[in-house]
Amino acid sequence: MSREKSTHRLADEALQLLGSGKGERYALESSGAQKLTRSLSALFGTAELRDAVDALVRLAYFLAEKQGSPGAAKSLLDVAATAIEPLKALGAAGQQVADAMRASAARVSEKVATARPSSSPMPTPGRAGGAGISLGRKKR
Repeated sequence: MSREKSTHRLADEALQLLGSGKGERYALESSGAQKLTRSLSALFGTAELRDAVDALVRLAYFLAEKQGSPGAAKSLLDVAATAIEPLKALGAAGQQVADAMRASAARVSEKVATARPSSSPMPTPGRAGGAGISLGRKKR
């Protein structure tokens, strides 16, 4: 029995907004980050916010660790950071996502100066470039 993983629509939106980076494989321009921030803020106060932030953090990790694009990853984490207080308001589960996001941000910050661009293809929505890595939570 195979388990397919899905991603949140906000991560799909982020993938569509990624462009070529300068010195990195991918970049997220400020206009794209602003659009994502607006989309994320529409989820404040909903249970869906946890899944959306989790998907952005997973995508940021993939970009920094597997695609040599820590700048794009940092931009995604900056968007996700706008949800820290609304996540805390959701209780313990929201706090866990906020804590995981902070830990990922620290790892990405370490990568910003040292990452090299990858020759891997750009990930497609819902699948991380066919590399066997999917983003988000498991479908049931």
